[in-house]
Amino acid sequence: MKSRIIHLLGMAIGIVSCLTVAQGVRATNINMGTNECQDDSKSGNNIGHSLNGVYVLGGPAGGFVTCNLPRAPLPTGATSGGFYVDGDNADGGTAVCTIYSFDYTGTFLGSASFTASEAHFDRFVSLPAAQLPFYAYTYLFCGLSANGTTALRGVTSLQ
Repeated sequence: MKSRIIHLLGMAIGIVSCLTVAQGVRATNINMGTNECQDDSKSGNNIGHSLNGVYVLGGPAGGFVTCNLPRAPLPTGATSGGFYVDGDNADGGTAVCTIYSFDYTGTFLGSASFTASEAHFDRFVSLPAAQLPFYAYTYLFCGLSANGTTALRGVTSLQ
């Protein structure tokens, strides 16, 4: 008798769980330090990596870095996806950055750029949801001023 009650109770729980509609859960923002960004300069090896960012080593030439931007798929109904890019400029330094989106086949989907010359920057950059589908990959490409005057600190992928 007990096993029959347990069996019926199990079936009732299964039926109720099948009828329950799962609610979408909003993901947490993803923060990434830029010390993992890669040197993308043609001259090579002129990007310094520190505990809290990347910068151009001494010398008159600027440099370029590429950073992978991990992100979760956008929630259903989202119209855009956003990112915050943080850094510092000293002595007239400038950062010129672009966020790119590509699909899983390598097809370019879109990009958005900014230029920052203020001493400390925290720039919001967004892409339309059509450029951030489920299987899209995002990257940050930045040109940094010479002589360590620009440091790229971090990126937040908003969810």
